Amino acid sequence: MDMRELHARDSQRRSGLTLIELVVVLTILVALGGLIVPMLPNFLAKTHFAKCSTTIPEINKLWITSYTGDVKYPNGYDSLLEGGGLFSQLPGADAGGEVLQGTLTADQAANLVAIGVSHVYDHTAVTVPDSATLDSVPNDPSVNFATARQLADGEAVAVINPAGPSVESLGIDVAKYQARLGADVQFVVFGIGNNCDAVGPTGLMTEAPTHFGGEDAMNPVDFYQRYCVIFATSDEKAEFVCACSIHPDGFDGAEAHIRAYYEDQQI
Repeated sequence: MDMRELHARDSQRRSGLTLIELVVVLTILVALGGLIVPMLPNFLAKTHFAKCSTTIPEINKLWITSYTGDVKYPNGYDSLLEGGGLFSQLPGADAGGEVLQGTLTADQAANLVAIGVSHVYDHTAVTVPDSATLDSVPNDPSVNFATARQLADGEAVAVINPAGPSVESLGIDVAKYQARLGADVQFVVFGIGNNCDAVGPTGLMTEAPTHFGGEDAMNPVDFYQRYCVIFATSDEKAEFVCACSIHPDGFDGAEAHIRAYYEDQQI
């Protein structure tokens, strides 16, 4: 037997891992998994905080730019309502009691229309594989919001609970709004869906942004997770307040997410 045959046989015998080597490799992999897996929820939370901290201010800027240029705000929002009540697939059912159903007076509706907010789209409950975020409001191919609901006297809207913690989280001073706009002021909240005229090739954004909360209670398949905008409207006047994201326990703006990001860094 020549040296080449011996070398070939030796290579064949050593081509795989020995049992001891395999055990060592598996032990290392298990140890790495034990280090990485517990960190994944933290990574998801930080990604959520960081994305909201940039997306919400960007929406605020776009909405203000729209009004500055056209003297009106985008139109054609998701109403967050379904069949005469709140949409059943909102996170936390009703965002932890932070979203309520309200009714517009004739003047409140007219003041919203005066700043460009005249039509909304109601939701329909969906089941998997359809998404509560993407599929609960049908796309409207018509022009001028022909299939939408027009805001008018007595029409239902979703409103922020003025006595809940969300107004503080969003930096809304209810007393100041009441003093300036009237005691009857309501903080109406809408979702930015694909039917909004701010969305599309000629709009302010190419796609309606989706909020990814990083936990099952905010899964966009099961719960509505579009970003939202809030308008204050009274019998005197209507105006844009801010953009926000919706959570099982209420609404948060950019500052709340920035605070949460840095608080999470301390853990």
